Amino acid sequence: MFNVRYLQAALATGALGAAFEASWQLAHNYAVLRPPIWRTVAAEALVAWAVTAALFWVYAAAFRIIRRRRDTFVEPTPAAYAAIAAPFLWFAARAALPQARLSWAAALAISVIVAPFVGAGLAALLRRRRVATALAAAAVVVLFVFTASNLLERTRPLEPDRANVVLITLDTTRADRIGCYGYRDARTPNLDRLAEAGAKFERALCLEPLTAPSHATIMTSLYPETTGVVLNGMKLRPDVPTLSEQFLEVGYATAAFVAASSVSARDTALARGFELYDDAVTPRDGYRPSPMMPLAAAEKLSLLAKDDNSAERPANEVTDAALRWLKRHRQRPFFMWLHYFDPHDDYLPPADFAPPGLSGRPLQERINKNWAEGKGGPKLPARIAALYDGEIAFMDAEIGRFLDALDDMGMAQRTTVVVVADHGEAFGEHGTKYHGFRLYREEIEVPLIICDLGGNLPPLPDAPGAASTLDVAPTVLDLAGIPVPSSMRGRALFRNVAPAPAAYCICVPEVRRKSRYAIGRLDALVTPEEKLIVHGAGAAEYYDLAEDPYEKEDLVDEKPERVAELLATLERIRASVEPAPAPTFSTDPETIDKLRALGYIK
Repeated sequence: MFNVRYLQAALATGALGAAFEASWQLAHNYAVLRPPIWRTVAAEALVAWAVTAALFWVYAAAFRIIRRRRDTFVEPTPAAYAAIAAPFLWFAARAALPQARLSWAAALAISVIVAPFVGAGLAALLRRRRVATALAAAAVVVLFVFTASNLLERTRPLEPDRANVVLITLDTTRADRIGCYGYRDARTPNLDRLAEAGAKFERALCLEPLTAPSHATIMTSLYPETTGVVLNGMKLRPDVPTLSEQFLEVGYATAAFVAASSVSARDTALARGFELYDDAVTPRDGYRPSPMMPLAAAEKLSLLAKDDNSAERPANEVTDAALRWLKRHRQRPFFMWLHYFDPHDDYLPPADFAPPGLSGRPLQERINKNWAEGKGGPKLPARIAALYDGEIAFMDAEIGRFLDALDDMGMAQRTTVVVVADHGEAFGEHGTKYHGFRLYREEIEVPLIICDLGGNLPPLPDAPGAASTLDVAPTVLDLAGIPVPSSMRGRALFRNVAPAPAAYCICVPEVRRKSRYAIGRLDALVTPEEKLIVHGAGAAEYYDLAEDPYEKEDLVDEKPERVAELLATLERIRASVEPAPAPTFSTDPETIDKLRALGYIK
């Protein structure tokens, strides 16, 4: 169906689509990512031109067939409107995916099918001059209000004493493998210097030893049952305030740089409140997805490389991405989240950080394979622990590089750094390996370090008590001078507030390749001197932590009265935890592939 008039109309429609995309990109860059990335704007506009022109040709052919006119030129306006509407409908469908549970392909199919009807309707409406004028005026008003509101939101002045805040989460990192927590063989000078200059909490607990549930608690100060995230792949419920949203609301620039798909925007919905959410496991410098969805939609810029089944990226790439962003965002105070995934299995440290004699990748992979399969000789546990230590050392070096860059940029004196792990890792202490299966100390005791790089951290209370990941968000907001939402269940650790008498932890093991360790749901009540672990079938374990900190001797049969008291306390806490509505679990094939690559499912 080659016709010069159709070619002219296709080119004009493509140019209009490109103009829409370029305008959006420029407004978005000026409002959020100053200065604009010109090559990105040009690339996005070129793609929009090609897609819109191609869609016009398809829809024009469809309208010719519908009207049964083979040779004559069909008035192209409906096809042009349909071609321009299709991308907007697609992005709207994508924004609704968490609620509608539509697949990516289904959203695309719906938008392509609905677009011709929208185009035909618009063409009919706009033939009426008054209607066309009214719609054009309304579009101009909406565009002006939208752009102005985004510019004002992101340029709202802050008090000059507002500090930057950097939250660093260490995936799969045990407290007892870090130098400041007493590990003599540690190679963690940068974490140690933060602890020396700031506050180190000797005992901090995660509420569930899985990546997504623990991070949801860190970001919301809510129990896993309340967030709706008790397993990896489940999405944060949309009605709970997040830490990043509180910073965004008072005018902070907000950005996240995460290292694994288990905390990706699509799989967890943790992107709310972040202007940039970089979860690209293979980051592409300067890339921005076509963001025709509203900036206010809270699912901010997810950079997940959806055509790449890689599940993680190393610490140096996370640091590189964060520093690129920092160099362009010095005007506003910022809240930044850095997530480092390296200590997670498999343990494959770079050669410079590998233990002597274990630097070759094939050798490391063989050691990890033997560890997973329960093979190998008596030296295997020491070897696997040494590789794990090497991953922590590599991560620590990258944290140090980030801290040094802050200093070089002149930003350190007004930055507070908070470091916490999402969970620990088991190396056979209680018959299990990895994490997500038990509630013993090796899986739930985590490092928690808070340091004001300018030396302005307030003193801790005389008896701060045990901390948990429930306390991270209230503490961070309190230090930044931002009101803490009433929904948050934790406490601000630098306030003279009585510590919670006990921590309530859960474990909901997933069906994983190491599933021989899974024994069903576990609940635990942890006090400064005791721990009660309750199995789903009703069995219980009791440990006297004052006399047995490594939880070697189960005293459940020797202290039945004390066990009964703790069970009653556990039930009261359970009853006070608000359950989430029916959870949303991401089950699309790409998510399953990424969770499988991380070892979370078979």
